[in-house]
Amino acid sequence: GMLAVVSCAHARCATASARHTGFHASARLFAASLSAHASQSRRAGSDVARAAPLIAAHRARESPAAVLGRLASSRMAEIVFRGRRILVKRDDELLLPGNKARKAYALVASGGCAGSARARGLAARAGGDDVGSTTACSTAASGIPVESPASVELPSGPIVSHGGAQSNAMASLAAAAAMLDRPFVYFTRPSIHTTGHTPAGNLQASLDLGMVLREGANEKEAARLAREYAEHHGGLFVPQGIHSPIAEPGVRLLAEEIEAHMTSTLGGRRPYTVFLPSGLGTTSHYLRQHLDAHVTVLTCPVGGTASQLALLQQQLTGARPLQYIETTQRLRFGAIHRALYSMYLELSAAGLDPDLVYAPKTWIAFVEHMGRSSGVQSDTPVVYVHTGGQSGNATMLARYAQAGIVA
Repeated sequence: GMLAVVSCAHARCATASARHTGFHASARLFAASLSAHASQSRRAGSDVARAAPLIAAHRARESPAAVLGRLASSRMAEIVFRGRRILVKRDDELLLPGNKARKAYALVASGGCAGSARARGLAARAGGDDVGSTTACSTAASGIPVESPASVELPSGPIVSHGGAQSNAMASLAAAAAMLDRPFVYFTRPSIHTTGHTPAGNLQASLDLGMVLREGANEKEAARLAREYAEHHGGLFVPQGIHSPIAEPGVRLLAEEIEAHMTSTLGGRRPYTVFLPSGLGTTSHYLRQHLDAHVTVLTCPVGGTASQLALLQQQLTGARPLQYIETTQRLRFGAIHRALYSMYLELSAAGLDPDLVYAPKTWIAFVEHMGRSSGVQSDTPVVYVHTGGQSGNATMLARYAQAGIVA
């Protein structure tokens, strides 16, 4: 089908295809955009300002190599939820939103890993060869199997992807592209967010970064057009949600960080449980592959069913199976529901700073799982991986307000 650039009343849409002016300028631009979003969120009653360090102003002067370190190594916090101590891996505080920072790590490393010994070491493990050049680092860090690490590079053209108009992955790729000074073209289906309405949330932030937005008639066509565009323009095609082996190196770092903390805290290699939400299941899948066998990894399939998520796992490398937890409540993905909002408020009061789509359903499922005889034992240490997503809270809170669930 014919490609159609989404019309928009804002001048940014007309100029979105221009080359970025460099990492520093784009970082400052995104920081300003986030500041505006934070003000909007506060008016809506949320606290997105604390949860939106995608590109903070004080980081705007850092080089891409320095930024690489900001895409890994998050702190371990602690909350008390219904009387139980829960450790929280605060990946939502990373430079990009939550697990998307992990997924985009190898992509950013392709432009900045020459200055990072940690990235070179990770690249060597991912590629299975001794990496001795920037070219080799960018290749192996991608997680894409290659015969020789110096023989293949990631495509140098535009970064191209597809998915929803409020996707967290879209916002992360837009930020990563800005850091690398590369064009980013994103395909989506027509929706209320792209037709006749002022862009908001993740869509507005991504457009502010220079993302070029294009439409397909439906999700399937948007995916096809994105792949064809990448092939025609020599670009890097990134599947929806960064559901790709390119995500593995960053998630491996996450697993290493969790293992190091828990081994130190528990005084050795002892059993514990990790749980997190899954959209397409990329982060949870690779986390299961790289955490030791004595660790239980639970994930809630927020966007579908356990059987659907299991099929998606077959598209990725690694054979260790996940353990799925599901709620008995009918909670459709992205829909507003009083049970979800109630859990959001409870988690907020506990200090988690949750998003409104992934966290509430995951914690509802976790509560139900704990209540079963086969659930997590009361003395088993538990780690929740906070995968971010608060940048979409403003638009979700507006929907809840329109439905009369929140004033």
